[in-house]
This record gives sequence, structure tokens and C-alpha cells, in this order.
Amino acid sequence: MSKINILFFNKTTNGVYYFRTSRPAIKLQELYPDTFNIDIKSEFDWDDDEKIKKYQIIHFHTTLTDYDKMPDLLTKIKKMGIITIMDIDDYWELPATHPLHTKYTALKINKSIKESLISVDHVTTTTPVFAGLIKKLNKNVTILPNGLDSDEPQWKYGKTSSSFTRVGWLGGSQHLHDMGLLENSFNRISSDSSLSKKMQVQLFGFDLRGKINIIRIKEEFGKVLRAAGMFTPKIIKKIEEANFDLRRVPEIPPIMANDYQNISETITRPIMPKETPWYQYERILTNNYKLISDKDYVEHLHLFNLNKTYPDQEETQPYIRNKTQPISKYGEGYRKIDISLAPLRFFGKNENSVDNIYQSVKSPLKLIESGFHKTPVICSNLPAYNHDKNFKDGYNVFFVDPKRQEKDWYKLIKRLINNPEQISDMGEALYETVTEHYNLNKITNTRAELYETLIKY
Repeated sequence: MSKINILFFNKTTNGVYYFRTSRPAIKLQELYPDTFNIDIKSEFDWDDDEKIKKYQIIHFHTTLTDYDKMPDLLTKIKKMGIITIMDIDDYWELPATHPLHTKYTALKINKSIKESLISVDHVTTTTPVFAGLIKKLNKNVTILPNGLDSDEPQWKYGKTSSSFTRVGWLGGSQHLHDMGLLENSFNRISSDSSLSKKMQVQLFGFDLRGKINIIRIKEEFGKVLRAAGMFTPKIIKKIEEANFDLRRVPEIPPIMANDYQNISETITRPIMPKETPWYQYERILTNNYKLISDKDYVEHLHLFNLNKTYPDQEETQPYIRNKTQPISKYGEGYRKIDISLAPLRFFGKNENSVDNIYQSVKSPLKLIESGFHKTPVICSNLPAYNHDKNFKDGYNVFFVDPKRQEKDWYKLIKRLINNPEQISDMGEALYETVTEHYNLNKITNTRAELYETLIKY
């Protein structure tokens, strides 16, 4: 039997590329070299039909090209007799709190993703929770959880030692609403001398790169408002709240609203350190730096020089800032923490709100990563984490009830710090759980079966 040619495509090369495309494809080729020929791409000439025809399966994450071009491209590929498999790990509707919400709404990306889910031959996703939603659009769904490869250096256990019990968080820049759940508890921690002297807080991923877009009134229209005596903070705020549509601002005369419609401009500039979510994370975890008694160290942190360390900081300071690392190395951060935090906010009482669906369909990746490093997790008791009954409260994780989501972090952190043997026992239990159920080798076997079944079918 000839080998099956598969193209793994992911239009971006961020974290999701690593977990959902590149590492799974590499492992598939490693374990099944006689069954599959694998290509991994983030760019492809979709006008070159001969190149496309090389493959029997195209497995892509979310999209192959610009969203508005997807219907025609999928139709062309399927006419060639090629099996299309779409991978998706986030809900297609973005909550208003998400940084990309405005862009997704304006470009109708959510609609395009749903149309692609309906159109493709098969869908893969991360959890049964999300699979249940997807099946309303396409019944052909396979769960391929996020998994880790214990042969990869960053996921090999190797905890470093410390005189502190280290409490840490690793993640990305889109979790400010989640991190806010920790604020009250860390305020209490900073004033609890019996606790704060024993523990060290570690934040991983601190990043000052990036740009910020500022939408403002064009200077020429600003002159018009000034001439009319209307350039006041109150009027400016109302114009901004109306998304610069003057017709929605009662104070603006209709004749002015009709004459001036394109009144905004976008200015792009480098983001300043205190504008980053990382700075807000740091403020939350240090109770606005009150956790730190060394004023010189606070001053050092406010220099925002990520390449300069403070003398003996790991041995003496209650808070450590760790800069962002490449996706192939960031997991090493878990070696420096003894307790991992995974806050996930529940919004209001409506479980079916976009905000809560978005949170619920996430994967338990933080639990998996922590477990490979024998680090117990305190996490929110939401479907993203509790759907897998192998994660058991008090055994290998601690769950924080949504009704107490802004209170119980302190209580559970304190319990573990005062019971170091429980940290060890829960860490070992979580390690056994994730290495059994979220080992990339095991998941790859399921992946291989899927591809062979689809080809035979």
C-alpha cells in the first residue's frame, strides 16, 4: 500500500501552531514513517492545483486563506477528491472582552468559520465539550486532545530547588479578565506575613513587544468642533462611544453629521510597558508591589529591562518576573514553580452566554503542562477543566467554585504552602494522570487511525 500524503496547514505560527499542527505532525511522521508522508506549512500557493493534488488529506487549523476566500477554496479542493479536515480549539464567537472581538465582528470571521465547519469532510477538536457544540454543525467530529511529548526536553521533569514555596502562572496576553480573579486573594497574601515570607510568586511570559492602535478624531474635524465650541471631554467621549458615527450623538447638529462622516483615524505606535497586560498581571500578583519590601527591587522592576536581573533575586525576593520564551522552551518555566494557578472567569449566571461558552470549550492545557512537571494546580471549576473526571478535587487538583471565584484562591494557596507533603502527593498524582491520558504518543495513535479510516472510507 502506498503512503498517505498529508498536508498539515496552520496559517499562523504562534502557540496553537505548536500544539495543534507542528508537534502532532512531527510525532505522526516519527511513529508512522511507513504509512504517511507529511508536509507542514504555514504558507501555500493555493492557486497551484498540481501542488494541491499531491495530497490525499489536507488537515488545517481554522482557515487555509483569507476567510472570505474559504468557500471557493474548499469547493475546489473537495472537487479534486481531497479529504478536508478542519481543526479548531477556540469557540468561533469571540466575547466582547477579547482583544480581537471588534476585528472578528467587522470581518464576519465567526460566520466564515461556521461555514467552513459545515463544509469540510471532518473536524478535529480538543474536548468533548467543544465536540458537542461542533456536532450541531458537522456530525463528523473526532476529539484529539492537546498532548505533550515526554521526549521533548521542555516537558522532562526536573524541578529546581528553592527555600520558598513557589506559586506561578504561565500564559499569554489575553487573560486579564481571568487574572483579575486573583486580585483579592493576592491582596490578602501580601498582608499575611505568615504566608508571604514562605512563598515566592513567579510570573512567566512577560513581554514588552507589540504595538498599540489608537483611534482618534482627525485633526481637521477637531478644528470644526473647536470652532463650534463643542470640543469638550463630554462630547469627545460620546463620539468615541458612538464609534465615531456622528448621527448617534444627539449634541451634534444633523447638518454637521451629514457633512462629516469619515472623522476618525488610527495611529499605531509601540506599546508602552505600563500599557501591557503583563504590567497589570504583575500589579495583581504583587498587590500593586506591596508584596515587595525591597524598594530598590521595585525600582528595578519599573525600569522594565527584561535582560537585567536583580542580585540574588531568586533567593531573596517574593516576586520574580520571567520574560517570554520561545514556544520550544517556555515549558521549562514549570521547573521553577511548586503550585500552578489556572484561573478562568465565569461571567454572570448565564452558562450559555458567548463569554461562558468561550471559556467552557477551552482545553485543560495548563493542567496537562503542570502535570508533566509534577506541579499541582489550583484551577476554576469550569467545564474546560472538570469535564475530564480524571481531574479530581483534592487528589491531583484543587477546584475553585465559580461562586467563590474571587475568594478561595487565597485559602487553597495557604493550605498547600502549609502542607508541603500535599504538594508532593498531588503533583505525583497529576503526573500519573496526564502522562497516561495526554501523552502525545497515545493521541497520535488515534490520529493515525482517523486518517487511515477516512482514506479507506
